[in-house]
Amino acid sequence: MALILGCGTTTAIGQSYAEVNEEASHEARGPQDVRGRETRTEREAPGESDEAPATPDDDAEATPWFQWERATGDWGGARTRLENAGVTIEASLIAEWYAVLDGGVDEDSSVRAMLDINATFDLETLVGLEGGEVFIDLYWLDGNSLSEDAGDFQGASNIEADDRYEVAELWYQQYFFDDRFRLKVGKIEGNAEFGFVDAAGEFVNSSAGFSPTFLALPTFPDPSTGIVIGWSPVEQFSLTAGFMDGASTIDGVRTGTQGPATFFSDDRSDDYVWMGEANLMWDG
Repeated sequence: MALILGCGTTTAIGQSYAEVNEEASHEARGPQDVRGRETRTEREAPGESDEAPATPDDDAEATPWFQWERATGDWGGARTRLENAGVTIEASLIAEWYAVLDGGVDEDSSVRAMLDINATFDLETLVGLEGGEVFIDLYWLDGNSLSEDAGDFQGASNIEADDRYEVAELWYQQYFFDDRFRLKVGKIEGNAEFGFVDAAGEFVNSSAGFSPTFLALPTFPDPSTGIVIGWSPVEQFSLTAGFMDGASTIDGVRTGTQGPATFFSDDRSDDYVWMGEANLMWDG
């Protein structure tokens, strides 16, 4: 269980978020349980795990496919060798079919899919940089819009967005002082750091993951360039602060398909998002 306190401000207080939201695809918070992507409540510093190095599963080929831990297996042992060398590759495919049976804007059916491929590079294992890691996440989205048929506001699907393929995240993170302090720099999924709701992963629709306060959160499908710092003196408590590009949430710029240009330039947007969150967690 967690008690979460958060706040967020931007330089465009006078602008109407609702009007801009019609141009940017932010009806959904995005999938909450993407394999390989860390979240605020599932974070582990590089090299922190007590697990023994992975070994190739020689019996995997004899196990029924639906019982495999990963759909593509161990790649003949190559996957295990990569992980022991400090490179972890994960992928997931989400496919959905919906139909508006009665009411709404249009009584029609729709199909959507999202393919996510990501890789984590443990720099301590790779090059001896203790506490350092690099993460890259790519995804492809395609299909019809259920929200257009239903006429909802928050998004009936967690993968509701316009068709696209992009480098969604690319960041470097460094831990300091016995992993109590961390610094993350790069293109970041804001909802993995702020306003994350663990229980939302149990739902297909995005309403459970919506925050009533983080209206300008740079998140799916438009993560943005930013800086995040975190401090966790004990396992049950943490403080997180972030400064991120607000071009997507405030000005409708699709930062998900772009690099850091709008973070360093005011040509298309001069808006930024400041965020802070305190977490108190306990078992119960």
